[in-house]
Amino acid sequence: MTVSNLATVFGPNILQKEKPGEKDAGAVNFEDSAAIILVLQRLIEHYQTLFTVSAEMQRDVLRRLFQTDPDVIDYLLRRKSSATP
Repeated sequence: MTVSNLATVFGPNILQKEKPGEKDAGAVNFEDSAAIILVLQRLIEHYQTLFTVSAEMQRDVLRRLFQTDPDVIDYLLRRKSSATP
């Protein structure tokens, strides 16, 4: 399925203007619908930039966790080692 098709199917459901349960919840004009689809299309196209955490930031978070809550690091390492075959 293309990015455009995904955005067309999921956009109006994810980014609806009205709150669910309102009487005009399904009434979205063409301009709003096109804008919603375009926003979701851009989110899908740029997912790596938007949702990937850099190695540098991961190290920074790990350092801060080590300073503030080393038990969390211990838990994560045990969890990782038990998941490795």
